[in-house]
Amino acid sequence: MLPLLLLLLVAGFYGYQWWQERVDRAAARARLIADAATELDKPQPDRDRLSSLMARLTRLPDAATSPELLALQAEIELLRGRPERADEMFLGIATSPGATPAQQRLGARILLRKSETFAGDAAGWTGLLEQVLAFSERAYSDGRDAADLFRAWQAATRLWNPRKRELAAQLAQAHPDSAEHRLVALVDDFDPARDATRVADLFADFATAPYEVHALRTAVTLQKGDVPAALAMAERDLNLAPGVPGIRYVMAIVLHACALASKEGSVDRIRFADRRDRQLDWLEQRAPADEPQRQQWQKMRAVR
Repeated sequence: MLPLLLLLLVAGFYGYQWWQERVDRAAARARLIADAATELDKPQPDRDRLSSLMARLTRLPDAATSPELLALQAEIELLRGRPERADEMFLGIATSPGATPAQQRLGARILLRKSETFAGDAAGWTGLLEQVLAFSERAYSDGRDAADLFRAWQAATRLWNPRKRELAAQLAQAHPDSAEHRLVALVDDFDPARDATRVADLFADFATAPYEVHALRTAVTLQKGDVPAALAMAERDLNLAPGVPGIRYVMAIVLHACALASKEGSVDRIRFADRRDRQLDWLEQRAPADEPQRQQWQKMRAVR
């Protein structure tokens, strides 16, 4: 019996060690996931901290297969300014038949940012925003979060989709005190000579101001007569978000003002007009044929 007892003791010892190591690994994994989620929930996450967390997440055995881990990695990549990488990681999960509203919410955030930086053709850009609209509405139906409804409005507005009016009315009714509603209401009735304070307030209301707010700020700056500052703002925003129609439109207006301020027939005037027309080309390739703004765009083109 003694050898058998010794064998059982040794087996029990190693079995306990295996079990304890498994418990420790599970606890460490849970702490890492919680730490990453906590950092991502902050208004301004620490980039260095996120890099450290990302390195640890990728070392987990199921880093490339776990939806939970892939979601965290995709969020970190999104904050790093890599929506294409986040898309590669997570879109398969967000578009799967069993995707949860939370997964589709993340998918919408990724695709919205991807559309903002998209350099491809109009069809590809339209497809991204249509998916954002669908994902955001599904997410909103589950959580009733104003951010989801606002994201749907952004997609519809950028697509010149008539549903933007319905979404704006829904946002006003369900979330009248939200920053998202205040922005939508301002866009619907914007006067750059009157609304400078409202625009400045919106920058404070959002942790990260949507590009619609950036476009309004540039318009206010141009209205004040500071054309060089307006041009610098428009160029910076265009570099960051070339796929946002509002950014393109304001850029065209600023360049139009620069052309008008240049001597007729001068090289500068021609250069500004050519740059303006490239923005209008982009808009015309995406706007509906019956879009009323096309008439204004044609009048702008007539100035050379």
